Amino acid sequence: MSIYTAPAEETWGDTRPPRREALAYDRQALQECSCFVYFVGGFESDGALVELGMALALGKRIVLLRWSDEILSSHVKGLAQIGDAEEDVVAVVKEEYRAPLERFQALQTC
Repeated sequence: MSIYTAPAEETWGDTRPPRREALAYDRQALQECSCFVYFVGGFESDGALVELGMALALGKRIVLLRWSDEILSSHVKGLAQIGDAEEDVVAVVKEEYRAPLERFQALQTC
């Protein structure tokens, strides 16, 4: 299994490739993956929504992850309701562990 995380590739926001280059890299990673994991982790990212759309178009298995105290937006939750994605809940964790876990909130592919 390989994992591609766009924010990690961009050193968590310290570097950002040109948009065209980033989209091409994301598309390649999505084409090569078997599963797309969309982890909300407290907010919805425009980039993650674009990647979610690409995963849908490519017919990838999609897993929607959220914290147990989070509610997915209606358009994202609707994907699970119509069977295009499966939804899972990340268990509530001790506050001391939550911050390090949130660093991985944009986990993109598995």
